[in-house]
Parts: sequence; structure tokens; C-alpha cells
Amino acid sequence: MALPAMALPALAAEPGPGEPPAKPTAEADAEEELLRALRRAEREGFEHHDIERYFSVFAPNAVWREGRREVADEHDVVADRATRRAQLERRYRASTTGREQVFFRDIEVERDGARMVVSMTQRRVHFAGRDTARLRYVLAEAEGGGWRVTEVRRWPLRDFVQGIVTVYDDEWWLKADEDADTARASETVDSMGKVTALVTARRLKQALEVARAATEARPEEADLWRIRADLAFSIGRLDESRSAAARAAKLAPTVELPLHLREGAD
Repeated sequence: MALPAMALPALAAEPGPGEPPAKPTAEADAEEELLRALRRAEREGFEHHDIERYFSVFAPNAVWREGRREVADEHDVVADRATRRAQLERRYRASTTGREQVFFRDIEVERDGARMVVSMTQRRVHFAGRDTARLRYVLAEAEGGGWRVTEVRRWPLRDFVQGIVTVYDDEWWLKADEDADTARASETVDSMGKVTALVTARRLKQALEVARAATEARPEEADLWRIRADLAFSIGRLDESRSAAARAAKLAPTVELPLHLREGAD
């Protein structure tokens, strides 16, 4: 699906004192069509697991970034298009419940020549509760016209899961990081405790390092391999995830792995 090209600005009436410049009608219409395409791609992907529709707005070299706060840090998780597609294909093995919904608000658009940045707040409703996040898309003009997303970064604002509300403000992150640092440095906290603290703080790459060390130290514990598989999957280390999941299944054949970690479940 080709996204509409932004029209060249037409002449517009001078704004009144204190008023922002009015967008020409053609430019405003093209911009709204572009925003509809972005919202539809997100909605069709989440609500109906329509992967083709979701990826239709992204460039072949697009990059996905999962962050913790608005400003990126070393804990951001980055995936290319192939990795992101493989993750979604496995995540979307589970059927939708019919209760999934996506809503958007606080949409902002900035354009600088052949580059555009679209920011929006996304609220998702799902079977376990709901979550709110901020998304920032970077778009570039595509050959032949139209726009494609070259990068999207997402960071959480608020969760409501199983009756518990979490607000991801500076105070929350400070406490989560302190707990993660304390657990990571402790000689009395076990591997599961360290992983839990790091995952809570969304420091997934560090959590995977701990899980790797734990499986090397106790290679016969299936739960550790399962945790390693899930963490590797989440940060896009898909080959490692598959091998760790296979090891967990071999050690504990009766333990059911999550659907996205099972082989032969397509």
C-alpha cells in the first residue's frame, strides 16, 4: 500500500496575531491521510494480527526501538524488519480474543523537507488489561512518492494489568533501577531474583546475561532455559531463543512452553 505523498504547500491566508500558521488544504489533507494509514496499520496489526497491513507502512530498512523513557539509553532494544516480522509471526500465533482495541491521541507532526516525525500516544486494551505508550515515527519520502516509516521508537507511560496500575515516571524508574542494581550486585539474591529485578526495570539485555550465566552454572534446570529462551526472543536473539527453548523442552517434556517459543506450532 503506497502512502500518499505530501503535496507542495499552496498559498494560504496570513495568520492572525498569536495564531499558528494555517496549513494549506492540500497539505493538511495529505497529512491526515498519512496519519490514518499509520493508525490503521497499528490497529490492524494489534486487533486482527494482520502482519501484511502492519508492515505496509514501513520501509525495507526500517528499525524498531523499544525504550524505557523518552530519551534513549543503553537498555533500548533494537530490531530490524526481518527480526521484527519473525517476532510478530510467533507472537501472533495465538488467536485474538475480540477484546483487543487500540486508541490514539496527542498526535504531533513535524516536517523538515524530505523527513517527517510523527508522535502519538497509543492506548491498547487487551485480555490482561491495558497499556499506554508513546510512539515516535521517523518517515522519509519514498522513491516514486509517498512516505515510509524508517524508524519507530516506543516507550511505556502507564499499565493497568490484573488490577495493578503502574505509572512509568522518573520516580518509578529510579526505584526500579536501584532495585535492579542492588539485586545484580548481591551475593545472596539468586539468579531468578536478579532476572526478575532486571526485567521489571526493562533491562532485558542484562537480564539475558544473568540467565546465560545461570544456565551455564545449572544446565539441568529447565526453568532457567525457558527464561533464557523468552529473554533472547524479546531482544531479537531468535537463534539463541530457539536453542534454549529446545533445551528446556528436552529437560522437561511435560512442561508446556509459551506458544511463541514452541517449534512446529505454525
